[in-house]
Amino acid sequence: LALTQSFQPMFMTILPLMIGVGFTLSFILPMMPFMLWMGVLIGWLIMAVEAIVISTMWGVYHLHPNGDDLTGKGSSGYSLLLSLMFRPVFAVIGLIASINIIYVLGTLINKIFSSAFLLSQTDSNIFIMILSLIAFPLIYCGMMWTISTKCMKVISSIADDVLKWFGGQ
Repeated sequence: LALTQSFQPMFMTILPLMIGVGFTLSFILPMMPFMLWMGVLIGWLIMAVEAIVISTMWGVYHLHPNGDDLTGKGSSGYSLLLSLMFRPVFAVIGLIASINIIYVLGTLINKIFSSAFLLSQTDSNIFIMILSLIAFPLIYCGMMWTISTKCMKVISSIADDVLKWFGGQ
């Protein structure tokens, strides 16, 4: 009984941490592509509302007397219009690309991570081996979180970078 009570504070510290890691790996990481894609969609909707509000002003900028060509001072509006039209398409392409990249990298990590972790613990004593039972899921969760967030940036970066080729913002 005394031995159980002496380990209770340690278990009360480790248990919530492991539940948090399990929750992250089970629920948050699988939903991350959807959540980030919804963020891109919300950003696009805000851009559409801004375009509706500014469209009359943009028409007036075409009439600016100091304009050098047909569009006057309203030429930058065309790149925003192009961005507004193609951003949803690029977001879908980015979502598909990021899911495929995560699949490849996730499979690679799942096949290699445990072997690499066990190899790094070969000369460890029993205390370090017990501690590694806590460190293993924490490091794995951190790696998967990092890879997922980096890969999910493809959703928005494809639209931004492709539109920069056309002079967009």
